[in-house]
Order: sequence, then C-alpha cells, then structure tokens
Amino acid sequence: MDRVRAQQVLLREALAAGRASASVDLAASVVAQAKAAYGGEHPAFASAVNDYGVALETAGRLDEAVEAFAKSLELYRAAEAADEEARRARAASGAAEQPPRRSRASLASVLRNYGRALRMKATVVARGGGGGGGGGGGGRARRGGSAKEEERARETLLQRSTDALTEAVRIATAESGEEHSDTAFMVQALALALRDAGNADFAEAHLRRVVRVFEREPQRDAVRLAAAKSDLALLLKRQRKNLDEAADLYREAVLVATNALGPAARDTLVYKHNLAELLDVQGRADEAGLVRADLLRGGRAAAPHAAAPERGERGAGKSG
Repeated sequence: MDRVRAQQVLLREALAAGRASASVDLAASVVAQAKAAYGGEHPAFASAVNDYGVALETAGRLDEAVEAFAKSLELYRAAEAADEEARRARAASGAAEQPPRRSRASLASVLRNYGRALRMKATVVARGGGGGGGGGGGGRARRGGSAKEEERARETLLQRSTDALTEAVRIATAESGEEHSDTAFMVQALALALRDAGNADFAEAHLRRVVRVFEREPQRDAVRLAAAKSDLALLLKRQRKNLDEAADLYREAVLVATNALGPAARDTLVYKHNLAELLDVQGRADEAGLVRADLLRGGRAAAPHAAAPERGERGAGKSG
C-alpha cells in the first residue's frame, strides 16, 4: 500500500512536469497496483482512477479522461452510500458513538475534473474536432454530423459540465465555506463553463468573486490568482467591454506568475501573449510590440492560447 502512495507521488510530479506520455503509462500502473492492494471499491482505488483521468486529459485523450473521471465518481459515490448505510445501521443498533463522516472534498475535486474535461470536450466539438479521443480524429467530415448536431452535442456537454461543477461548488461550500480558496477554485471552473455556455454575466460575477478570495492570500494562492485574473480578462475581452481593466488584469497576472513561477514559465508567457493580443485589439500596437519584444528577450514565445492553460487538480482524488 505504501508503494501505491509512493507511485502516486511520482505520478503527480510527472504530471506537474508535463510529461504526458510517461504519466499515462505510470497512471495505468498505479490503477492496477491500487486495485490489487485495496480492492476495486476502495476510495484509494477511486483516487488512482481519478489521477489516471488527469493523465489522460494532459495527453489530450479527452474521451478516455471523461470515462475515467466518471468511473472515479461512481466509486466515490458508492463508498459514500456504503458509509451512510453503515452509520444508519450503527444508529439503529443503539451504538453510542458514530464514526465521523468521510470528507467530501475528494468527491468535489473529482467533480471539478469531470466538469472541466466535459467543458474542454465541448470546445473540441465546437471546433469540429470530434470528442478529443485518443488517436482517431479528423475534422468535420469525420462523422458526417451537421452543424446543428454538433451544436446540440456541445450544449449537452456544457450542461453536463455545469451540473457537475455546480455540485462541486455546493460540496466545497458545505465542507469549507463560501470564502475558502478551495471553494473559489471550484467556482472558477464553474465560471468558465457558464462563460462557454453563453452566461457571461454570471461568469463575470463568479470570476470577480474568485479573484477577491484569492487576493486575500496572494502568496499561498499565487498561481490560482494569476489564472483567475487572466480568465476574467479574457471574458472582458470577449465581451468587448472594460478593455482597459482587462489589460490591467493581464498585467497583474503576468506580475503574479512571474513572481511565483518565473519569467520563463509557460503560464507567464501565455499571459504576456494574451496581453499583447489585447493591446492589438485596443489599437495600442507600440505597447503590444514592447510586450512581444519582452517575450523574445526571454528566448521563447508563448503558444497562442486564448486562455490560461488548464491544469488538473493533482491528487484531486486523495482518499479521505
């Protein structure tokens, strides 16, 4: 059992380092080891399945990642049901002391991973790229689906994503309170799903709340704070409103990420790239040029992502 936990630590380090292919192989091995050590119904096995989903998502295998997260959720819910049944049986027998309920934080984290993966899958569908499976692919002609069918598929995925993330927020709020950073982390994921579903006003309100929470402890929540500021800036840019505020938010995201991760970190470079793009939209070409020159002086250019890079909740499914 200690070997399983040690392997999970190695897996999470590999995920953090972005070693996608190696992470998938290691995660599959951890799943097998966890099942042998704990059995196929134990929360520790659910944790390993969740980590496998994170590895698959990191490798771009979204269909398989969604399946893994769904399986992890099924296992956690079954464990919760068994715990509750045992508690009721003890209470009915007159047992004086009841064991404490298992923390639901792990369930909330897996729900977040599941909801986020569904949202990312909806984005792939919207671009005509299918479901993000593990190797097959093709464009719009791959299945002969009409634009209406793809839009319905996208809407269904976003609704499932929103439902999962709403539940994650509800659990996190009950476990930690509305103003806790872990709750804000769930709210941030929900905001992005609402944004993609066209609920920009709700998404903006949620993201402003998230930024406010993370700003209370900027050292501890620096990486999350930078991502939240970038997400809010992108939303404002898409709405074509408060563009000056959006530029300020991108600058703040760059500063926070630079201090927390370093000037050459991928997140830092992405935020700089996004700032330059926004300055172009505002017609501030000279300032955009200065930002891009800063990127080049760093020896590399940011990949042209429109939003901060997604990252899974490493170790999200730790057994409670």
